[in-house]
Amino acid sequence: MKQLLIIGLILGLTNCSVGQQKLANDKTIKKSFSESELQDLQLLYDFFNQTICDSDQELENCYDDFFKKVKLAADSGSMYLHIPFENQKAIYNEFQDSTFYQIWAFGKTWTRENPNDTLREVYYRWDGKFMDFLRRAGKKDEFINAYHESVEAAGGPPPSLIAGIIINYDKLNIEDPKVKFVIAIHYLTLNDQYKRKEKK
Repeated sequence: MKQLLIIGLILGLTNCSVGQQKLANDKTIKKSFSESELQDLQLLYDFFNQTICDSDQELENCYDDFFKKVKLAADSGSMYLHIPFENQKAIYNEFQDSTFYQIWAFGKTWTRENPNDTLREVYYRWDGKFMDFLRRAGKKDEFINAYHESVEAAGGPPPSLIAGIIINYDKLNIEDPKVKFVIAIHYLTLNDQYKRKEKK
């Protein structure tokens, strides 16, 4: 049953008219990852795009609408993350192990409700290829450079960065596939951090 869910999800992504912008067409992204890693990341990127889009929307408009929903939720004191985590994990399951660990590593965290329970939490792997990509892409993009500096210091998106993206989203060069890729990984990371409830 689980295999059928994964196969159906992947077929849905490949048949979807939204999000078929190929990451490998960008020279910086292509230079940063292996061919097999790019295939895995394409699945994840398409999943995010499909999640935030209606099928007849232009991709840039999808991001604009998504940011408006995120900002509206933030203004009311909540976090807008309408990304099905079970489907996100199904995409992970299709990865080679190396792809996941080129972006993330596992640490531990606690909750106020159950301070005695140690939970697993993802954070950016400081020596992974995603951080190298941010460093390389940041040489030509101010947002990516600031993002890299912030997450390198914190190990993941700190509250100031999360808020800054929401407030200043209209200043992002969202037509650049590198920026869309960073935004996708950013919100998928937050989704994982908020919704993963695995004991360590």
